[in-house]
Amino acid sequence: MEHSTFNPARLALGACVTLLLLQMVASATAAPPQPWFDASWRYRVELTSEKGEGDVAWVTVALGDRAASDGRDLRLVDADGRSRPFEVLHHDAGFTTTLRFFVEPHKAANTWLYYGNAKAPSSKAFDSRLPAADPALPGALPRPWQAQRGVLLRTYHRKDAPHAEKLETIRQRIAAASQQGAGYRPNGISDGFNPFGQSDNYLSYYEGWLRIETAGEYAFATVSDDGSWVVINDQEVVAWPGAHGIGGGERGEHHGLITLQRGVARVRYYHEEGNGGQMAYLAWRPPGAERVIPIPANQWLSVRSAKVGRHEARQGHVLAVADVTIANTYWIADSQDRQATLVRCVSHSVAREGKIRNVRWTFGDGLSAEANGQGAVEHVFFRLGRPSVTLTVTDEKGRSDSVTMHPRIFQVDVVEQAFAYGDRGTYAKAAADYEVMAMAKEDLRMYAAFWRDLEVAGQEVRAARAFVGRFGDDAGVGELARSAAEAALKPEAYDPKAAAALLTKAMEQADNLRQKVLLMLRLAEVSAWDMGQYQIAATHLTTARQMLARRAHEGAAVLERRAIIGQGDVAMLQGKLDEARKHYQQAQAMLETKEDEPKRLARRGGYPYTIEDLLARDEHAKAIDVLDQWDREFPLEKLDGLTLFLRGKTRFIQHPGEQALQYLTLSIEVAPRGLHVAEAAWLRANCLLALDRPAQALEAFKRVANDFTYTQYAIEAQSKIKLCEAKLKEAG
Repeated sequence: MEHSTFNPARLALGACVTLLLLQMVASATAAPPQPWFDASWRYRVELTSEKGEGDVAWVTVALGDRAASDGRDLRLVDADGRSRPFEVLHHDAGFTTTLRFFVEPHKAANTWLYYGNAKAPSSKAFDSRLPAADPALPGALPRPWQAQRGVLLRTYHRKDAPHAEKLETIRQRIAAASQQGAGYRPNGISDGFNPFGQSDNYLSYYEGWLRIETAGEYAFATVSDDGSWVVINDQEVVAWPGAHGIGGGERGEHHGLITLQRGVARVRYYHEEGNGGQMAYLAWRPPGAERVIPIPANQWLSVRSAKVGRHEARQGHVLAVADVTIANTYWIADSQDRQATLVRCVSHSVAREGKIRNVRWTFGDGLSAEANGQGAVEHVFFRLGRPSVTLTVTDEKGRSDSVTMHPRIFQVDVVEQAFAYGDRGTYAKAAADYEVMAMAKEDLRMYAAFWRDLEVAGQEVRAARAFVGRFGDDAGVGELARSAAEAALKPEAYDPKAAAALLTKAMEQADNLRQKVLLMLRLAEVSAWDMGQYQIAATHLTTARQMLARRAHEGAAVLERRAIIGQGDVAMLQGKLDEARKHYQQAQAMLETKEDEPKRLARRGGYPYTIEDLLARDEHAKAIDVLDQWDREFPLEKLDGLTLFLRGKTRFIQHPGEQALQYLTLSIEVAPRGLHVAEAAWLRANCLLALDRPAQALEAFKRVANDFTYTQYAIEAQSKIKLCEAKLKEAG
């Protein structure tokens, strides 16, 4: 993706507000009941516009699943029952509708949008060339009217094809494409993203009406990524086709000249975006200017923004009214397509008698939520697409109504702040308590992946175990289980039984020998190191070696060596140090090289310093990786206790729990005279205290004070001894 510091881009992006956010629903005001213009229509919503210039107002209104799929039932009627000219800019069945309509210049407008009539004849509202009124047809459209104000943007899906080279080609593609959305742009032709869909592979068509105050020669310049064409008063002025970035455009190199008279010019701007950066920007050089400059926003004829008022149903005591908006998105770091999206749901439902008693939302992913009154409910979606968000409300007498919305959740792939971005903490908090046993399959899979990407181990394990338990036969369960098993072994989520169960499941799903042996070796490590199941671990290791012996496999020697090291670990953990030494020597001999001893010792000598440096920088995960490498290359040195101690120290810093205690204890047992023992004993004692074992901690601190008299640990142990004694006394 290309990014630029070009000023027009910043101007474009700084002021753009995503049109995915709906108009706020205005408070209902007391007014006499308005007669229903035709009984065949079931619903209506009030639209109001304040006084202002021009004859065009526009609005985006949420109609949910109640309007006809093709919008044929939409009618706009004045308070006096007369039809008002309007044009549907974009009708998203099941979600929102954007339209513009005629308003009297300098007068406020109060109109009603009727919908909910499956048998309604088409109003031809999609055609801006509106027909004359037919008095015999209820809701017929009046005199022809064309909106000629503002800057209207429509975007369309772009099919995979070579970039257009001619204006006629881009026009043909737009005519054949499906529309993504439409809306007026407050700052003219000035966008660095697609406000209605994914910002790759889309087509843009702008139509604007520009005030020309001085007659003369004008230059118009395009800055685009990729191709763009500028048409003024039906004359092609600029063409910059093909795949390209904005280079040269920001210097005004792609421009054309046209002579304009005073008045209003019709501007059409066509834009094609493939992949990478996005930009559609039009600048000008009016008469008297020395260079190309941004077109001031107030040079475009203004349009009014209408407000959504109260919703009404012709029949029924309760009407569910849902306002569903995209609050923000959260990109998963270093991913190409993973995105979490926070959706805010607000009920503006009404009851003719009494009050709404219960407000319930279901989100189409197996989850639901009860609202506190008609307050906002927030929900995180982990998949792209069109979820079904259903609002059900019940009044005090138990009468209910429901409406379903299908918000458009598309991939947001721009890094500018045109779209609102959530933060990690907000998303983690919002999604923390989701009921994993209720979530739909694919949503649960992405939920587990979300926590993995956020590196929240406990939540990943919770979600993955639920997925394995509910969808254990799924083809992708193996990778999910393997990742969650490693999460279950992290200090903050330490659960070796869960890790063993997940590894077993992953092993069942393994589709090749290498993968299965690797998982079996990892299961052996967990059985031995984390669960103390030495015989089970030994069985896994023997089975793994037998599998490797029966079938030739590239890299089998590496796996065989790891199994031998595992057998040494099992012996060491049982106190059989001589047996462990034999296994370690065998494994180390398999990796002996011809390099001279000084080089080998130099490489080995760098490991402790590397680990201490990583710990000083709080890079604990990297320290564990280096320790793993050290143990694989020099397994015999485990019996010196240093790698065990450093692993225990790292785990202690991360979390003073069972893992840290095991490694620290073992480092002292296998090498009681090692240089590391004093610090290991001190950390071990502190670990026991952190685990709330004051009696054991007391003995451990006394040993530190007695055995390591001339160290700083002996001095510090005195206060810890008093603390342990106080804890024991308090406990009785």
